Amino acid sequence: MKKQLSDTVEDYLKVIYKLSTEATPVSTGRIASELGVSPASATDMVQRLAEDSPPLVDYRKHQGVA
Repeated sequence: MKKQLSDTVEDYLKVIYKLSTEATPVSTGRIASELGVSPASATDMVQRLAEDSPPLVDYRKHQGVA
């Protein structure tokens, strides 16, 4: 069964993909700025995406997202 992604998750993944074409890893601050959310909210979402099964992103604290 294929997992359905929420619009919010899709928005985060699109921004991460877009920013990763410029530089990898992508900082959560840049993600937050692009989406118009607080850095804490972006970090929280990225951590959830990394802990998902299977993980949707590779997140390393103080390094960023790939």
